[in-house]
Amino acid sequence: LDVYAQIARYGGDVLIVHGSRDYVVPIAYSERAVDAYGSAQLVTIEGGVHGFSAIDYDQASDAVLEYLRTHM
Repeated sequence: LDVYAQIARYGGDVLIVHGSRDYVVPIAYSERAVDAYGSAQLVTIEGGVHGFSAIDYDQASDAVLEYLRTHM
């Protein structure tokens, strides 16, 4: 299954939030996904890991709220 070919079929806006130190899923996957989607934004949480810590969670939730404010 070519995941990137599948997600390229989605026509809506997309927000991807990814930690720069994610040890489970390399950030390169999200960077490639941004290129595959027609309209996607990547927010990188510097130093963030997979699942986010309490500090990272605040940054991630702020990014999501801002995205929703501008896309709804």
